[in-house]
Amino acid sequence: MNYSFNELFKSMMDTINSGFGGILSIIDKRLFIRLVNCLKYNDIGAVKTALDSLVEEKNKLAIAPIYLTHKKHPNPVVRQLCREALCKIDNIDKITRITQNKDDRESMEALIKEYGNYRYD
Repeated sequence: MNYSFNELFKSMMDTINSGFGGILSIIDKRLFIRLVNCLKYNDIGAVKTALDSLVEEKNKLAIAPIYLTHKKHPNPVVRQLCREALCKIDNIDKITRITQNKDDRESMEALIKEYGNYRYD
């Protein structure tokens, strides 16, 4: 099934939000959600600022939303910025292996499972 960027993004964020539990403080959780939500914007400056913050934190929880934005965002500049960010957060070859031969929803599930709701390293 072919889901829209916004449908996939909402579904992915629901999954991530359900697993926050005790790994992030309330403030960290709110900041993370704000930064990740910026990835949906068409404003390249806002997306770049959000990506810079997520990369600086090396927060692997951000890999799934950045990957989805890299694959589905309507703006090619945003997609390229997301690819560059993925390369800085983790090994792009590993991310490619995890998502290989999967549709968008399966890729999100695999990335969340790998980098996990409950893992923070």
